[in-house]
Formats: sequence, C-alpha cells, structure tokens
Amino acid sequence: MQKFIDSYTNLFNSYSTAVSSPENILIVNNLKTNTSFDNTPMQGIVPNGDLGTDKQTATSLKLFPLTETFEGWGAKWPTQDLVDDYLVTDADGTEKTWDETSYITTPGYNVNKMMYQHRDLRFYATILYDSTSDFNNLIFTREQGNVSLSTSPINGGGLSGSGTSTGYLFRKYLYQDQGKLWYSDPVNFCYSALRLGEAYLNYAEAEYMLGNYAIAAQYMSKTYQVHGGFKNPIPFTDPQSLWTAYTRERNVEMVLENGDRYWSLLRWGMQKSGGLQSGYSNSAYVIPELNGQMHGIHISINGNSYSLFNLNETNNLPLLFTAKRYLYPVPYSQIQASPVLTQNEGWQ
Repeated sequence: MQKFIDSYTNLFNSYSTAVSSPENILIVNNLKTNTSFDNTPMQGIVPNGDLGTDKQTATSLKLFPLTETFEGWGAKWPTQDLVDDYLVTDADGTEKTWDETSYITTPGYNVNKMMYQHRDLRFYATILYDSTSDFNNLIFTREQGNVSLSTSPINGGGLSGSGTSTGYLFRKYLYQDQGKLWYSDPVNFCYSALRLGEAYLNYAEAEYMLGNYAIAAQYMSKTYQVHGGFKNPIPFTDPQSLWTAYTRERNVEMVLENGDRYWSLLRWGMQKSGGLQSGYSNSAYVIPELNGQMHGIHISINGNSYSLFNLNETNNLPLLFTAKRYLYPVPYSQIQASPVLTQNEGWQ
C-alpha cells in the first residue's frame, strides 16, 4: 500500500513539487505554452491593490504599506467557518477547536497569537491571515488593512471590490514562488484530480457506512496526522463524534479541490433524506452548511481585539438551499427528444 511521503504544501503551492508528487494519482497538467494566470484559480484568489490612494486609504498606506502591487481579480475568500475546522494542539497536547483552547485566556496574547498558533499544518498551507506574507507583501486583513474590503464590517484600507470580505485569503493553489501574478503571463499549473489523501478518505467513509468505525478512524488519521501534523490519531468514542470528525477532516483536506465540499454535502444530505423519493423537493434534508449565513472576522486596527460577524452572499442575501439542487435539471431539448423523460422535481 502506498504511503504518504509528501507535505501538503508540496501538493498545491508549487508547480515543480505538485507535478512530481507520488501522492498525486491523476493530475491535470497545464503547461505555460497555452496557460496564463487568468486561466488558473490563482487569478481569483489574489486581491487587487496598488501603492497609491486610489485603492488604499492614507491611513492604510501609512500603517500597512505594500511593497508591490497586487494584480489579482479576487472573488473567493475563506470563511471563518472553514478556519474554525482547522484544529489546534493545546498546551496539554490534545487537539481542540481554537475557541476551546487554553491559549484564549493566556495573558498578553493578541488575536494572531491566540487564534493562529499551533494549528493544523494544512491551515498554514491553505489560509493567509492577518500579518502573513503574500508574494512580496506583508498583508493585513484587519481594519484599515491593505488587502481588506473597505465596506463594513471589515472596514479595510480602501479596496472596494477586490479585497477580502471575510478577513482571510487563500494560499492553497497559489504559486508564490512565481514572484508576481500578472493575468496574461504564462505559467505552468498542476491541478489534482485524484490523490492518495482523497482515496484514503473515500475508503474511511465507506468503512464508516458499513459500521466499521475503528477502520474508518484509522484511515481518517492518515491525512490527519501526516498532512495535519498531529501526533494523536483521531479517536473513536461514538459514531456521531467520529462522523463529526470525518466531515471536518474531509473539509480541511479537500478544500478547493473539484468542488468536493459541495458534492460531499449533497451526498450526505441525500443519505439523511433516505434517498430521493417522490416529493423530495418539499421533504428532503435541508443542508445547513448551504443555508443561512456564513461568518467572517473583524480585527481591530491594533490587532488586540476581534469580533465575528455574519456574512451573506455577494448579492447580500443569505444562502438559500432548495432540495431541487440534489439533482440537475433535465435539458428541455432532451425531454422533447424522448417522451419517457420527465423533469426533475423543482425545475421547470
């Protein structure tokens, strides 16, 4: 059986290590001969900011100056909900969510020390947070920060359309070793279509559904310990706790990969509904992660306090899940071509 031998960072944050990683089973290898930055996910996870007051406030330029411009078209940011799933190794050596650790009551700890230390290693490979480096810049996602959205409740340093609206940026799939992002520049890009970590998690889920909980915990622990960097394996105490651990583990391991989070939530929702029977559009399980509001973080200008806030979609409406999303609509042309076909529930 193949073993983990690579770091999580190597799988995603550099083309040379990603394309040669033995953990990648199937990849999409885009060469720079016909690929530019705007043809990759990188273009949409980098903000757009410059060194002048047209995109920064005077306060931001003074307190949090950029070394060089950002040239992305940022539109996709991590939420606090995702960040909360990256566990922390507490002082007693056990893994906990950040708000359950002893660090939050330690005197002298500011927000960055309190929330972002001792995390799952995948957190640092995936998330850019306040006071970290992005390309050649030291970024600040706080109030008046140089990559923060200018509008409330972030109240950042001037970016009105391409700054983070959640207090975080993505690092996963961002090749910072390229030195600079420019939309038309050629770049090699490796996208993981199937890899060992996903295979292990698929196997763990299958064993869980069969009631083989100890085996499920064993295979979940492979990604948890090697990629997450935790010394302890995932324990099995009861089925529900193990399922909670599994959904969290899959979320942090597979973020930004092939829409895995969305399709997994649909798969699990269908299981809770007992399959899609007649009338499912009115009775099927409503997936809470796809319904309601998300969350972001506002950090004070001095970095010593924070508040979490509710976050809507870009149209300023909360997420709304309808059960018809469990199935695609059947194209009308196909229904016309074959009278035996009918439209799936909820679609017209």
